[in-house]
Amino acid sequence: MGLPALQSLLDGLNDAEELSVEPGPMLTRLIFSALCEAAMTAGAAPDPSEARHTAAEALHALLAGLRHHPPATRPRNSARRPSPGERP
Repeated sequence: MGLPALQSLLDGLNDAEELSVEPGPMLTRLIFSALCEAAMTAGAAPDPSEARHTAAEALHALLAGLRHHPPATRPRNSARRPSPGERP
């Protein structure tokens, strides 16, 4: 998957109101870099199969943080954290 295809995918998710952030070039490059790093790390691991599984779990968690969760469907364990300097 190249950068244009990833950008198109992110734009589609944004149009469907699935993302909590605007998918600009920086976000696209950051996600692309994470995918590339996961692939290289898994490929060089002593147990590539296990590394692919671990990488998939990590990428899933990373990308899940970008999803838009309306207040009515927000998972319980994803409570908003206070900003630095804000009281909890």
